[in-house]
Amino acid sequence: MLQRGIQKGFTLIELITIMVLIAILIVVATMRDPTAGIQVDRQADRLANDLRYMQHLAMTRNERTRINFAAGQYTLTELDGSTAIDHPALPSNVVTMPSGVVVSTDLPNDFIVFDGLGQPYTDNTLPGTL
Repeated sequence: MLQRGIQKGFTLIELITIMVLIAILIVVATMRDPTAGIQVDRQADRLANDLRYMQHLAMTRNERTRINFAAGQYTLTELDGSTAIDHPALPSNVVTMPSGVVVSTDLPNDFIVFDGLGQPYTDNTLPGTL
């Protein structure tokens, strides 16, 4: 009688099954929840840069500039609060936060005004409250 030897290795079906399982694990490991992609630190950096931009603009123009805050956005304006100052990287003066990011301030009027010296004020009266 002939004796069969022990088979070594995997069958084609076993190899395909393992590859499919590995692919599923890779997809699950790399897939991100849409709400997890908010990246609050990036939005905070953008706001800080926009504050610096408005401060710089006020100093170079020697005029007051203003940032108005709302729950999901902020706008760049002249002192009057309605005359738009174009954002340097956007087509308008309105910066809208991604879904889930809310701008919250303890400012009495929900805006900051920068004077010609770059000093921030919480109102648009003269001399104003630093």
